[in-house]
Amino acid sequence: MGSCNPCTGLIRLNTDLARKPPECLEYIVVRELVHLLEPSHNARLQALMDECLPH
Repeated sequence: MGSCNPCTGLIRLNTDLARKPPECLEYIVVRELVHLLEPSHNARLQALMDECLPH
């Protein structure tokens, strides 16, 4: 539903997200923003996600 290019800093979001609950949209947006800091799907990415969205 989203993608991020850390080299260019561009984030793309699928317009279908507008139909999802706000919590889903928040998660996707935060995840893509975090990918600007950590492009890999590793422990650092999860730690940053936990810091940004502890719930």
